[in-house]
Amino acid sequence: VRFAIADDGVGMDRAAVREGDGLLGMRDRIGAVGGAVDIISTPGSGTTVRGTVPLNDSAAVNHQPQEDRGRATS
Repeated sequence: VRFAIADDGVGMDRAAVREGDGLLGMRDRIGAVGGAVDIISTPGSGTTVRGTVPLNDSAAVNHQPQEDRGRATS
């Protein structure tokens, strides 16, 4: 799966901005299933967040909510 989210806001200087919990959490969660996130931003030009998540059975099974594990799916 590929995704992109973009805005036309103020953007940011990536060299001057520290990744907060939101960006770091997004990278960690997507990375946990073998995916990747890229953040493209320039001051005055908005920001784009692009990512990929591989589709495979083991990632889906290993990352189901706790209450769904072990249940049959149709």
